[in-house]
Amino acid sequence: MQLNAEMAQLLHEGNQMEVQDYPLKDAEGNPTRLSEVFGEHDKLVLVHNMGKSCPYCTMWADGLNGLYHYVEKGFDGTAARFILVNNDEPEEIKKFANSRGWNFDCYSCRGTSLFMDL
Repeated sequence: MQLNAEMAQLLHEGNQMEVQDYPLKDAEGNPTRLSEVFGEHDKLVLVHNMGKSCPYCTMWADGLNGLYHYVEKGFDGTAARFILVNNDEPEEIKKFANSRGWNFDCYSCRGTSLFMDL
């Protein structure tokens, strides 16, 4: 509970900005919007990933693959949806995510300003 209170205070004090409802495509190429990927959660952890050409992004995603389910399960109201977003085409994302054994959902933001806005 203390963690939630601290997070709420930081958010209240911080520079908040409204986020666009960016169009995305899932790894199957199905269109969706940022507002639709939350699922049952009211919080979202979006991992900004530069795609398969970035070895550091791949390393981080490999490590997060073993941890993301703890983020989604959460504790004391901290549960958040966990997704990875990059600028690759959906079919590239799917192929690469499968080759790495990633179990979290991946989305393409190609054609949007999401990367520049982050």
